[in-house]
Amino acid sequence: MTLIKNELLKETLNMLNNAHIVLTQEEQQKLEITDLGLGNIEQEGIQIYTYVNTSRYCAKYRALYPLLKIHL
Repeated sequence: MTLIKNELLKETLNMLNNAHIVLTQEEQQKLEITDLGLGNIEQEGIQIYTYVNTSRYCAKYRALYPLLKIHL
């Protein structure tokens, strides 16, 4: 895994934890990180964890970037 993807993985897990979504070590290894072929993962990337995927139903957690940080 590249350094950028490693950093995005850490940020994604932090975002999910802040939303009270905790993944096990095994689930973390299944987290998909992609730029959808656009070549700019930090601006147009998506991180996906699929926790249910059957022929009739699919459920996923998704974290989108860029992460907007608002400073008050």
